[in-house]
Amino acid sequence: MRITKESLLRIARETVSQRIYNRPDFVAVYLTGSLLKDEPLLGNSTDIDLVFVHPFIPSVRREIVPLTPEVHLDIKYNPRSEYEHPRQLRLNPWLGPEMYDPLRLHDGQHFFDFVQAGVRDKFYDPVNACGRAQRNLQHARQMWSDLQLKQDDSPTCMLKYLKSVNHAANAIAVIKDSPMGERRFLAQFPASAEAAGNPALTTDLFGLLGAELADKRELEASLPVWEKDFLQAGKLES
Repeated sequence: MRITKESLLRIARETVSQRIYNRPDFVAVYLTGSLLKDEPLLGNSTDIDLVFVHPFIPSVRREIVPLTPEVHLDIKYNPRSEYEHPRQLRLNPWLGPEMYDPLRLHDGQHFFDFVQAGVRDKFYDPVNACGRAQRNLQHARQMWSDLQLKQDDSPTCMLKYLKSVNHAANAIAVIKDSPMGERRFLAQFPASAEAAGNPALTTDLFGLLGAELADKRELEASLPVWEKDFLQAGKLES
């Protein structure tokens, strides 16, 4: 199958139609993420980010559905209660930008009219933009403080460190844009640093990720082993 933006959007709509047929009580469904951009593909692969809004708290909050080796569905299930106070969402660094301008795929209860009226009002005012940045910054600082109490080289601590870096970098991104996705994180950050008027932050970010210690030849030599382990991990049952 030739992967195009049009074919991916068709898959998204078909997926929603099938699931709405089986679960007509969904409040709303919307598309977010890279498929809203002009170039959704990265290395000839991509994901289709869908959010299903439940009337109640769902038992499963996230589902990954492989479609082809290059494409998978990344589905989030959010309870309706998370959207009850739209004006407060303006300060949410994740749900706020997500709800500002998604692609509506299902809206049986005028959900978007209600939520977006509050989210979009003064969304980019400095006080709200800084509020979103502060929320991310607080998450980053809390994770960093936790790591000071327990420092080791375990995968758990490493993942927590990377998450703290993610939140810190996204504190810059959400001032004027949406938070950066994991796949395009390093590619997108320089533009966010430029927009914030401090391009030197890009060098700081790469430093936090160990760029000064990286050796290009060693990284290239490790790719085959990394790819083998990555594919193997994808076959493991959760």
